[in-house]
Amino acid sequence: MSSDTGGLFFPKAINHIFVGLYVEQICLAALFFLAQNEKGKPSAVAEGALMVVLIVSTVSSILIIDDCI
Repeated sequence: MSSDTGGLFFPKAINHIFVGLYVEQICLAALFFLAQNEKGKPSAVAEGALMVVLIVSTVSSILIIDDCI
């Protein structure tokens, strides 16, 4: 039996990394949108919006990478 996989686990590993990134970015965006200052008003809306842009960027990059692999 040969233990060489011919690189077949690499795309699976990349997909696992990106799933972890999706979870992290979604949780961080939710925390930013839920953050409030001492007056009860939202205090990190800009950061939450930036995270949404980053999520879109991450999704587009995995679509590009999937076309290449």
